[in-house]
Amino acid sequence: MNIVLIVLESLRKDCVNAYGQPPWGKVHTPHLDAFARESVMFTRAYPESLPTLPARRALYTGRRSYSFSKGDDRQAGDSLDIPGWGAIPADQDTLAEMLKAAGYRTGLIADVYPMFEPSSNHWRGFDQWSFVRGQQCDPYRSGPRLSQEQLDNWLPEEMRGHPFPMEIIERSIMNMHDRTKEEDYCASRVMREAACWLEQNADAENDGY
Repeated sequence: MNIVLIVLESLRKDCVNAYGQPPWGKVHTPHLDAFARESVMFTRAYPESLPTLPARRALYTGRRSYSFSKGDDRQAGDSLDIPGWGAIPADQDTLAEMLKAAGYRTGLIADVYPMFEPSSNHWRGFDQWSFVRGQQCDPYRSGPRLSQEQLDNWLPEEMRGHPFPMEIIERSIMNMHDRTKEEDYCASRVMREAACWLEQNADAENDGY
């Protein structure tokens, strides 16, 4: 049996047609709906912790990440001093390691920058992992810095003067300000890279995996 795990950030259940039409209007997600028809759908599954990295740690290990008592030793290289965002503890087996031991060939394709920070190890156990660069505060580009005119053009007026760290906002705009087509954005690039990995590894069943 092949296993495909897709983790979508900040996608609500009522924004996917396969779960039923929401009261606020029509939703069109034909490809996700087609995928759902061939898949197992869980209608009462809830994360034990949020947001991004704590939830992924729980997914990868099957272990509770809340209340963040393990793996938060602030190793050198961490840029986010937030409880629960540390590396996966060395004494916890990962889903990729368990699948590999069961004879699977595994691949990770993601654009979540904190998963690939210098001291992170969320790629642990995968036969291949690909980091799609340019999301959020990923230091994807070092220059040139954006002018104030460019920042004003891309930053909504109501966001100006917001207490959110301006360097993160600037970094995000630097990474994506010249993307002109949908396929330039990280979600499309991740899906293309994942499809490419599947094609390149079509021989897995015949190769002892």
